[in-house]
Amino acid sequence: MRPRFLEAATASWTHRASGDAIVVLTVLVATACISFYGFEEGGAHTLFGCALLGLLAIKVLVVRLGGRTQRLLPALGVSVLALFGLTWLSSAGDFLGVG
Repeated sequence: MRPRFLEAATASWTHRASGDAIVVLTVLVATACISFYGFEEGGAHTLFGCALLGLLAIKVLVVRLGGRTQRLLPALGVSVLALFGLTWLSSAGDFLGVG
């Protein structure tokens, strides 16, 4: 017997809702970074952030299109996670005293 929160429809809705929230938060943080640092001072952080936004847009498009393109979702998901990490690491050094 499977709990209700593990049913396919509930899991799918929850996954999409959390993905939508992540996209909104990422766009808000990107807007704040660009307005504060601009493109000149960012360096690697700017490149990783722009790549992350572009990859998120591609992932959302693949999810919305469906069909055969959905086989790309695991690779896109891992790439989004890696770019989140690289974007964070490229700015966290300043706060952690590394950069």
